Amino acid sequence: MGKDENRIDELLELTGQPPAPDIDAIVRKTFRRIAVRKRSRIIISTVSAVISAAAVILLAVFLHPYGSSMIPGVPAKNLNTFDTPAGAIATLHLPDGSLLKVNADSKVIYPDSFRGKERRIFVDGEVYLDVAHDRNRPFIVCTDGFDVKVHGTKFNVCTTGDGNGNVVLAEGSVEVSVPGGSGIMLSPGQMASMAEGLISVSEVRAEDHICWAEGYINLYGETIDKVAAMLSGHYGIPVSCSDTTSRLYGKLEFKDSIEDVLKNIARLARVNISYSSSEGYIITGAD
Repeated sequence: MGKDENRIDELLELTGQPPAPDIDAIVRKTFRRIAVRKRSRIIISTVSAVISAAAVILLAVFLHPYGSSMIPGVPAKNLNTFDTPAGAIATLHLPDGSLLKVNADSKVIYPDSFRGKERRIFVDGEVYLDVAHDRNRPFIVCTDGFDVKVHGTKFNVCTTGDGNGNVVLAEGSVEVSVPGGSGIMLSPGQMASMAEGLISVSEVRAEDHICWAEGYINLYGETIDKVAAMLSGHYGIPVSCSDTTSRLYGKLEFKDSIEDVLKNIARLARVNISYSSSEGYIITGAD
């Protein structure tokens, strides 16, 4: 993926049509790469969120033993929890070689090593998984409301904190189950949505649900207020918007600071951006 494809300024003009390909370059992204090692190899790409012209907050990812066992059959002393704060997307390599991309404000609990006939981890938040194949030891993702069983595949898991969530399959096959219910097999390009103990399956464009792992999301005419909510959730900074009609198209790059992203939205959508220490960023229509 080239630099031109990754720029947030490839958001389309608010005309319902793609923008002209030559948009002014924005202030380049600020990154700090941190390497952490604790029995399994972890590589973290930490994004900085710009609060004001003179204040940059650098984010970190925390790895520590978990206090009580969240995985059946594994003592708490053998578990680690991997937390990502708001504004960070991190890469976690598990002991079996599986690769995880952990979205902002998410958590993964995993053992020091996988023993026995199963490989189990616990997920709270959003994680993209590329599971190492092992036909003799299925890989099971546990959440508060549902489980996902695989042998080797690529998929996305997203929980909402109330036992609900969704699973999107990119490659291979997975089985999704809820307590007291039978499992449902997914094929690539399908999404299982869990709500109140029930599972529904729909056809989706898998790329749109996993591209966050590469640091961007695709926009297909989302209103600015919904984009503001996405930014607020990712960066952990309040962003409000009263415009519920103007729409954005293209790619929204999370690797840039929130200030850079908002400046481009203001330029493309002809809106005003203000900041308040009590309310965060506020998007309003141009005068």
